Amino acid sequence: MKYTPAIDGLRAVAISMVIFSHLWLDGPIPGGFGVTLFFFISGYLITRLLLTEHEETGQVDIRRFFVRRLMRLAPAVLVMIVGVSSTYLLVLNRTSGTEISAAMFYLMNYYQILGGNMALPFGPLWSLAIEEHFYLVFPFALVLSRLRAERFFLGLVVVTVGVLVWRYILVLNDASVARTYMATDTRIDSILYGALLAIATMSGFRINWMLRWPVVVGALGLLMMTFVVRDHLFRETIRYSIQGGALIPLFHFALSGRSPLTALLETPPAVWLGKLSYSLYLWHFPVIMFIDKVLGPHSIATLALKLCVSAALTCVSFFFVERPMRELGRSFSNSSCRT
Repeated sequence: MKYTPAIDGLRAVAISMVIFSHLWLDGPIPGGFGVTLFFFISGYLITRLLLTEHEETGQVDIRRFFVRRLMRLAPAVLVMIVGVSSTYLLVLNRTSGTEISAAMFYLMNYYQILGGNMALPFGPLWSLAIEEHFYLVFPFALVLSRLRAERFFLGLVVVTVGVLVWRYILVLNDASVARTYMATDTRIDSILYGALLAIATMSGFRINWMLRWPVVVGALGLLMMTFVVRDHLFRETIRYSIQGGALIPLFHFALSGRSPLTALLETPPAVWLGKLSYSLYLWHFPVIMFIDKVLGPHSIATLALKLCVSAALTCVSFFFVERPMRELGRSFSNSSCRT
């Protein structure tokens, strides 16, 4: 699949929102939307990857897909879990076997929903759990649809509407914010909106109307509105649907190359930050929490220390764990296909 630098630029935007939110700027910085943007990107890329494979080979090799996903994601998160757990045990004498298990087996979202003890800083792994659940189901659903774009597209639309209805039912029955915000069954639609755009762009759907300025400006206005409205029912139900729907034309516009936005997203700093975003997502929160516990209240010095240590651990993770294991996964899956 052709590499698109602007997508890494969008990852940079998403990870920046998440980090600054965790640095206690969550009022002006919508960190939750950064996660929603990550979801959208994942849905878009995975769908394009699978559809491209089908176009080139006439099939979707699910075994190969799982090998590459495993090697791409699991090693870095396992190293982080082991490193952080060991540090907390040795320095702070804190550990939680149940929390570690939930983190390793991609169940951190439901662990938190059920009120699990958060002795370790693995909270942000809830979003990785949702993405992993998506990976476990989506390729099979795509194959079962026999790669018929219109049928699968309509099926995804039905699912996204069903998720919205389900959120309404839960909220009207006094479900917790954690239940609607972190559960796979209530947030999977944020990934599916990206999949819908990928299907539309690769299957020849007529979507160039989304590049018109009135559509782009209208989508941006809707997106901004979701940050302003504070009503509980709105925020825990239709907010995610509006954000996902608004991201479809905005994402398409950002990748179209028709605006200065694309050039900005493709600048080397933005692209590099996007490439580092996975390892940075894994390490920044444990670093923030550990430094706060050891050094106490926030200050300019501790803020700088958090950023420097996060950057250092991110680079170690990316260059010595994430990238080598990803290349190994590619080699292994390719050789498996030839045997």
